[in-house]
Amino acid sequence: MSAEPLLIQPLHETRTLAQEGRPVLSYTLSRPHLVGEGAPLRRIDRYYERLGRRWLERWNGPLYRRACAAEEASLAAARPFQPWSASFTWRITYAGSDALSLCWEAEEIREGVHPVRRMFDVWSLKDGLPLTLDQVLPHGRGWKSVVRKALAGQMEALEQTEPEQVLPHWRSHLRKALRTSRFYLTPEGPVLLVPPGLLRPVRVGWAAFPLQNETAPGLPETDRA
Repeated sequence: MSAEPLLIQPLHETRTLAQEGRPVLSYTLSRPHLVGEGAPLRRIDRYYERLGRRWLERWNGPLYRRACAAEEASLAAARPFQPWSASFTWRITYAGSDALSLCWEAEEIREGVHPVRRMFDVWSLKDGLPLTLDQVLPHGRGWKSVVRKALAGQMEALEQTEPEQVLPHWRSHLRKALRTSRFYLTPEGPVLLVPPGLLRPVRVGWAAFPLQNETAPGLPETDRA
């Protein structure tokens, strides 16, 4: 792996789609483009190229047709129509010599409905493949018990200060909370993601539990001091 710093550039595409000259849907897509040589970077870049293409196909196809139908229904009912919109954005949560962690978000705004899809990707820059939580923790086969203990400690502290923010039987769901793909990296260490309604109420959404105190500092082996 080259010692040169990782270079990631945004690639943008913006478009407004119309029906008989009337705008019905506008979108903005910004996807990460990894600049550099080597199969690992090309593999990751191809993934985001395909991902961006899938969202563009959705917006230019099914979503556009639905927006046209919604506009026609509004015109027939003599109601004003607010054009729909969509966007794809991303941000880096960690970029090291051997690992990259990105969060991407796809958002659509249509007639009072506002769906958002948010995903975290963690990549190995050695081979361009996804990293799992057990691969970035230093505890080997005992990583699950260490993380469960850390998770229980954070939940107990929250239960004491804000009991309404935890579910009554959260302890029985600790095992289900550990999934090796549900995490992201920060400079301080990994952050575990737990689905709504498992440990905390659904209204809280996805719960994030920092694990930096358990990992020293909790990044891939070659990034540790």
